[in-house]
Amino acid sequence: MKIDRITDDNRKIVAQFIIDNWYDSIMVIKGERVDVTTEDGYCIIDENSVEAVVTYRLKNNICEITLLHTVKQRCGIGKMLMHEVIETAKSEGADTVTVVTTNDNIGAIAFYQKIGFDIVNIYRNSMDYVRKIKPTVPIMGENGIPLRHEIEFFVSI
Repeated sequence: MKIDRITDDNRKIVAQFIIDNWYDSIMVIKGERVDVTTEDGYCIIDENSVEAVVTYRLKNNICEITLLHTVKQRCGIGKMLMHEVIETAKSEGADTVTVVTTNDNIGAIAFYQKIGFDIVNIYRNSMDYVRKIKPTVPIMGENGIPLRHEIEFFVSI
């Protein structure tokens, strides 16, 4: 699989993939609206079909993952994309990578810990605030778990 940087040439197809899978290009991360289709990132495209995407932003010495989505789970694609972002962050002078997920996303919680991230913050009941900004966010999340909190992970690089 070939990992490509998100560029002007592929951004439209990547943006459509994000919207198709997340129903919107706007994420609310720790209370901030983020249009993930405008962020830097990497993607895997196979015959004009997006298989995976990761977006991020660099602020000072911190790289924040704003989206990670793969069509296929548990096959190493997410880990490959995260490795690419970490290497880019290092080369840009970052010393920390962070990512936020919700309390219902059991797969992401396990994934980030398996690749070396640690929980740094739990934003209790933050999804109530998120719903004020983005009312389409459901009350119930994945696996029948009430969608209540954001969990922030980090890794030093």
